[in-house]
Order: sequence, then C-alpha cells, then structure tokens
Amino acid sequence: MLGSSLASAWFAQSDGHSVLVVVNDASPLSRSIGDYYARRRSIPETNICHIRTTEDEEISRDVYNRQIATPIAAFLRRGGLVDRVLYIVTTVGAPLKIRGTANMDGDAAAVDSELTLLYLDMKRGTPHVIRGSIPNPFFGKKDAAFGHPQFPMYLVTRLAAYDFDGVKG
Repeated sequence: MLGSSLASAWFAQSDGHSVLVVVNDASPLSRSIGDYYARRRSIPETNICHIRTTEDEEISRDVYNRQIATPIAAFLRRGGLVDRVLYIVTTVGAPLKIRGTANMDGDAAAVDSELTLLYLDMKRGTPHVIRGSIPNPFFGKKDAAFGHPQFPMYLVTRLAAYDFDGVKG
C-alpha cells in the first residue's frame, strides 16, 4: 500500500502528459481499468499504450521482451514521449513477474522493476544487465524533484484490485 500512496502523491503533482498508461488489450479488465484511469486522471489518448500479451501472472524473459518492453519502447519513441513520460502505470491483466532464478545473482524480476529501466535502455541503446541488482538512483532522494535526465529511469506502479469496483474505490 505504501507504494500506491507514494505513486498517488507523485501522479497528483504531475499532469497527464507525464504518465503512460499501459493496457493489455487481451484482458477486458485491463481495458476497463485503463480507460477509467485515463478519463479520471485526464491522460491524453497519445499516452495510452496498448499491448497484447498473456494475462498470466508469470512470463518468460522472451515474452517480456517481445510483448511488453519492445512495444512500449516503440510507442514511447514513435510518440516522442521517451523524455516526457516520467511515470508508467500498468493494470491488472498484465503480467507481474518474469521467470528465472530468484537469488542475488538471479535473473527473475518483476515486470514493473524491469519497466523502470526501460528509459536507461533506450537512452544508452543497449539493454541493462539482467543478473544481479541495479542501484536505484532515486533512492534516498526524498527532497529531489523527479525528472529526466537526472534520474535515468521511469517510476512504475500498477493499478490493481480484486475487481473493477475495487480499482475505482
């Protein structure tokens, strides 16, 4: 819940042009939540990225790369949004985890954690290291205003609840 509270505070301070909403078109719930959130937060249509992937909670790294990261990066580039977008919002109905080994040098990951690194990957033109941990450049900077290029990452959160009414609440 703390992450959601912080995300809400960050989003409340920004306009809808700095938020990218990611909707999984394969999930009716994801489409409903994405549409509702975009209307309530005045997110422009140009900042709603539609992907098509499985609704499974856990996916392979290949599925993440082909069906999530690549289409989102292409959408951001095509719309000239790479630097303008600061926040990425995913919805229920999109995968949560990337399968792999779960230890300090492992390659398992959370989809939202990987999406935070998408900005850095696009700017460098090379993918980040998969194994091990990567320090968060925004960690401990509670008085700093978040933005690019000072913080080469996206802030990512997920709109989730047991059902659509829970998300609206």
